Amino acid sequence: MLKDQIRHYREEKKLTQEELADKIHVSRSLVAKWEQGRGVPSSEDFESLCSALEISVSDIVPYQTVVETNKKNTKKRNIIVSLVAIILLLVMVWIIVDNVDQTDFKRDL
Repeated sequence: MLKDQIRHYREEKKLTQEELADKIHVSRSLVAKWEQGRGVPSSEDFESLCSALEISVSDIVPYQTVVETNKKNTKKRNIIVSLVAIILLLVMVWIIVDNVDQTDFKRDL
C-alpha cells in the first residue's frame, strides 16, 4: 500500500518524518497522515516526495495499485450509470401511465 511504501522509502533514506517534510515543504503531521493511510499526497506533493526519496512514481505506486484503482472507479461508474438508467426508465413509465390515465379521463367525459 502507498502508506507502507512512503514509510519504507523514507526509512531507507534514514530520514525522519520531520526531515522528509522539510525537504518537500509540508508539515510533519501531513507526512504522518500519509504514512498512517489517513490521506494521500496531492499530485504536486507526490512529485516532490518521489524526488526527495530519489525514486520514480512506479517505485512507490506499483502497477497493481493503479489497475485496482481503475477497476474500482469503473465499478462505481457502472453502478451510477445503472442507477441513472433505472431512474430514467421509472420516469418514462410514470409519464406513460399518467398520459394513459388522462386519456381515459377525457374519454369518460
